[in-house]
Amino acid sequence: TKETRLDTEAIRERLSQGAQPTDTVLSLLEKGGLIEKTVRPAEIVGKKKQAEAREAAEKQAKKEAAEAAAAAKAEAAAAAAAEAESAAEAPADEPAAEA
Repeated sequence: TKETRLDTEAIRERLSQGAQPTDTVLSLLEKGGLIEKTVRPAEIVGKKKQAEAREAAEKQAKKEAAEAAAAAKAEAAAAAAAEAESAAEAPADEPAAEA
């Protein structure tokens, strides 16, 4: 078995400066207790699976865009209705003031 010695001060200094460890170094740092273990998503291997994942992401993005557009349209309709209501109330007040 090999013994691994880590210069913790130097490692922490480098990480605080924004250094990004490789996967191998990251696993060593996690085992050494220098950083918290993180759950990293598994890599998708294979062109077919990558294409499926890409299509799923595109469908999700389109769905979110459609929902946002519908919400914006509903807000615009509500604002127009409120404006029409206030416009209808304003002329009703003016003739009463003249009489």
